[in-house]
Amino acid sequence: MELIDNARKLAVPHFAVNGDAFYGHSSEFRSGLRERHEPYVLGIMPLSIGVIPARTRLLGPQDFPAVNGHPRTTYHLPFKVKSLNAIEVAKRIPKKDWKDINWTEEDEALHGLYAMRKVRIIKHGRQCTDEICWLLLEKRDNDELKAYLCWGFEKPSLVLFAKSCYMKVARLSKGARRGHRHPLNPVGGQ
Repeated sequence: MELIDNARKLAVPHFAVNGDAFYGHSSEFRSGLRERHEPYVLGIMPLSIGVIPARTRLLGPQDFPAVNGHPRTTYHLPFKVKSLNAIEVAKRIPKKDWKDINWTEEDEALHGLYAMRKVRIIKHGRQCTDEICWLLLEKRDNDELKAYLCWGFEKPSLVLFAKSCYMKVARLSKGARRGHRHPLNPVGGQ
């Protein structure tokens, strides 16, 4: 967060914080970005984070009796609803909803199939969080599935998200060739 806070103090122009699964899997990191109102596109491992559709009605404190005189304060999944990982979400998306996007205009071989769904993050299989974001899914030619959590965008653009993921990969690869890896890449800066 120190890098983000320093960039904010210096008013570094950027579109979003972009990071790999190391950062995407940290609920504390994502929470810190949301507290700072910093939009993000962060990678995740497709099997590791559970989600449900954002529109799913949750069971709230009013749906349960008090326990030992104490009212409940948390929200829960309805009994017949289970959280899904990114691979399970991808399998449920109709083929017509996937969009083929070229990452660059120069090389048509650099492309992927993309789809997005608005989701709520679920912890430990059934514990609801207040984190609602876009799950961006990317299928590559070798059937590899990449997944990203995207937050803080008023009107999401599948093309913009796809290209920001490409920029993250390109910048990390460029840094690796120089012998170092810069963990956070503000996308869209000068």
